[in-house]
Amino acid sequence: STLDCDFKEAASKLTNIFQARQYPLRLIDQAKKKVQKVDRNKLMTPSSKVQETRILGSLAHSVLSSKIKKAIFNLWPMLQGIPGCEKPPLIGLRRGKSLKDILVHTDIMKLRTPTNLPHGTHPCGHCSVCKFVEKDKVLQFPGSQFTLKAFATCQTRHTVYFIRCTCKKIFFLHRF
Repeated sequence: STLDCDFKEAASKLTNIFQARQYPLRLIDQAKKKVQKVDRNKLMTPSSKVQETRILGSLAHSVLSSKIKKAIFNLWPMLQGIPGCEKPPLIGLRRGKSLKDILVHTDIMKLRTPTNLPHGTHPCGHCSVCKFVEKDKVLQFPGSQFTLKAFATCQTRHTVYFIRCTCKKIFFLHRF
């Protein structure tokens, strides 16, 4: 059949490519035998995977990352009634800054912070958290508000994190 001919031709080309890259011939033959057992018609039909809707999150790995994850999972039952929040989020950890990241930069790469910057929260423009930072001068809670008296970005240290759900009804404050 045409599928078998196409397979043999493609397998031959791939075998040559892998041999040119010095893969062991035994390994190539094992992979070929494994693939020959698979039904070609089944591979050509689209799979019907059920797409799971779950919130994905990413945190920089640090001393506090486990505490942040624990706080999110402890408070998650309050959000389960909101559509899209039925299941807890999947939170991944990425590599945080290492000594190399901190020490290797030259004076050219240092960011100079002007003294006349506007008060409030602003994205730093250099990280993955920026897309979640809202430009605000005043933080409003149910029944109270707080006016920010300094310039702050997602890179500002010794801050209180104010996390607000997209429904703007649920708030979470935490000092790090």
